[in-house]
Amino acid sequence: MRFALLCLAFALVAGPAHAGPGAVAIGAIVRAITTFAAKGWFAAFLVQTGASIALSVVPGCTLQRVIIDDRWAPLGAESPSGWGGAVEGPYAGHAWIDYRDGRQTTAHPGFLSAYAADPDRPWSADMVGPGTCYATTYFFYNRQYFNGLPQLRFEMLGIPVYDPRADSTVGGSGPQRWSNPATWTQSANLALLIYNIMRGIDVGAGLRWGGECTAEDLPPDNGFAAMNACDLAIPDGAGGTVPQYRGGIEVALDDEPAAIIEELLKAACAQMAEIGGIWKIRVGGPAMPTYFLTDDDVLVSQEQQFDPFPSLSDTWNGISCTYPDPESLWESKKAPPRYNATWEAEDGGRRLVADLRLPACPYPEHGAELFLVGDRGMVRRDRRCDRALQGGHRIDLGLL
Repeated sequence: MRFALLCLAFALVAGPAHAGPGAVAIGAIVRAITTFAAKGWFAAFLVQTGASIALSVVPGCTLQRVIIDDRWAPLGAESPSGWGGAVEGPYAGHAWIDYRDGRQTTAHPGFLSAYAADPDRPWSADMVGPGTCYATTYFFYNRQYFNGLPQLRFEMLGIPVYDPRADSTVGGSGPQRWSNPATWTQSANLALLIYNIMRGIDVGAGLRWGGECTAEDLPPDNGFAAMNACDLAIPDGAGGTVPQYRGGIEVALDDEPAAIIEELLKAACAQMAEIGGIWKIRVGGPAMPTYFLTDDDVLVSQEQQFDPFPSLSDTWNGISCTYPDPESLWESKKAPPRYNATWEAEDGGRRLVADLRLPACPYPEHGAELFLVGDRGMVRRDRRCDRALQGGHRIDLGLL
């Protein structure tokens, strides 16, 4: 079972010919194939790979675009026949897609009317799929377009998420309430997605995916600052602005929440730490020093460590970066690598390349900027000291 975290996802804002914030692409396999033999039609009920009946098991996702057999297939107006949106472009007149966002309360009318009496796969009124986002597709068989059932990929906008900044009862301003998911909205804010994972995401059937943090475990002053840093408007290079850190990622229910959080943190140049039972996050570069120590602060009775030279496995003199590119049909795109000839010479002529992967960053301009940050961050750290401090010290390392 899967959902898009907008991606916790599924939170995007549509842009001209581009995926909006937090978009992800979800593949599909065919289930419940039915045919209209007399008319030369075949219909297919499509579901997310590995799921029994879902593109997302969390409701509220938005279908943005569809890829059919490695081609973008724009969706047009609703078909009067009830088959959903007509596919435009090269498949016009041969494909229709009907999408339900998980808030449906009745069974699909087309399948109910056509297959209620089917002897092999009857479609009954209780086949509603509440809470499940799904797509029904219809294709007109034509060898010029399809040699068989086509492969499909759906570009989705993520699930609605809770934004405490829009909740006037917790220090924010607005109508959102943690207890009422109907008030939530889609978002591509990476710190906000992490916040929702930490508190846990309802995936139906009484199950939650993610952590079990309470609001008190995630202090609003720190969280609001991180979310605002992600939303900071920066130039997009075309005369407009975009949020500083945005992204989205597809999530399978057997994915480790900590692993997904790690990918979101990378896309936001962020760090997160637990301090006395409280979780804090810092987005972007470190803050100014908040603490200075002297020899008197070191606990001399504990073992001290000093590592003047890192091993080769911890040494890099180049960097490469890959990220999903929506305009390349969501395939991974590799940015031109960057090397440092001076460092290569210091390392005996060996080229040691750090591989930066950003699966939660489906925005080429954002990926390029993170790549430059990683490139600038490749500095020589030839000395490392581990010291035990006297009791009573607490260092937040900028996670204020």
